[in-house]
Amino acid sequence: MKQFLIAIVLILSASFASIAQLTSLSENMNTTCPASAHAPTGWDAFNSVHTPNVSGKWRCDLSGGRSGSAGVSCSGLYGSPAAYHLDTSILISPPLNLSGYANIYLNFDSKTTLFNLGAKLEVLVSRDSTMDMDTFVVDTSTVYNKTSSLLPLFSSGDESDWVTHQVDLTSLKYTVPLYIGFRYTSANGTSGSTWYLDNIHTTTTFLSVSDNDHIPASAKQPFTSWYSNNTINISGNLAVAGTYTILLTDMAGRLITRSEIMLGSGKQPTVVPVANLSSGIYLLSIRGENEVFTTRLPVQH
Repeated sequence: MKQFLIAIVLILSASFASIAQLTSLSENMNTTCPASAHAPTGWDAFNSVHTPNVSGKWRCDLSGGRSGSAGVSCSGLYGSPAAYHLDTSILISPPLNLSGYANIYLNFDSKTTLFNLGAKLEVLVSRDSTMDMDTFVVDTSTVYNKTSSLLPLFSSGDESDWVTHQVDLTSLKYTVPLYIGFRYTSANGTSGSTWYLDNIHTTTTFLSVSDNDHIPASAKQPFTSWYSNNTINISGNLAVAGTYTILLTDMAGRLITRSEIMLGSGKQPTVVPVANLSSGIYLLSIRGENEVFTTRLPVQH
């Protein structure tokens, strides 16, 4: 009996040791991503369609990273003859314990070949290491989609060159363990897109300036926004007049409001009515056909 109990303890100890939680994330793929692997050491890659040939899911790419270094890529391209498949692949980080930080953010570099083919890349945060991947029925009580909270948002700039994105994880730091996932749903047909990831790491520094080298020049024009009397007020020198989508999310990535408005090319303020907001910090995104603005919107009563 004693030997049996010792054996159980040893098994449990080995299991916990194999899933040790990291207090920070620093993954540049250069030494942890061999060519034959689908994910860096300590990471996992899942597909919603369990086919014998899953070469189209996330995999290590020795020259697919920023500056030609190692990275990971996902395309949904496989088979003979090779074709793009409607499939979903998700790259899962090791378990994280970020509870020791006052503020904590996730940074990563991304690039895509064709921005408008296939679904856009999504960033998920979960307490579940599989993120419901087998059934792809997302349990919103354990899985948080943080894509709309990215700074800057995914855009055609990701097709032009590598872009550094950031998402605020502070509101979820006491979720332990915490897993970060990158989900891509590929297109179905003879053409498709490939997404690339590199330099995935946590940081305590807020990315205060968007990656202006890789967004359209018109999107670099400054604008200001403020909240007053149940309205969002936007003032800026937009280079192109037209219809813009306004997205307001909280810092957990939950959508508060979405609207489409006409914005002029001058500095005349535009008022967007919203329901009464609680005091706090929100993310305001203004999206045009070729423009993406993202900023923090403080609300105080």
